[in-house]
Amino acid sequence: MIGTPMPNPRDSIIANLNQQMDQFFGAGRKVQEVAPGVTGEKDAMSAPPTATSCGSGATSRRLD
Repeated sequence: MIGTPMPNPRDSIIANLNQQMDQFFGAGRKVQEVAPGVTGEKDAMSAPPTATSCGSGATSRRLD
């Protein structure tokens, strides 16, 4: 309706996240800590160094 204030979307997002956390922990699940720098994606780690374009015509090169 015209003139009716819109609810703050942040409040609904927080309420939704709280509901999901309650369901997660209510099901007996636990938080798992992941070591810094660990992503679980092995393909990204095995890519060889390559020259890439920076958008300005210059090239950057990863040096090992």
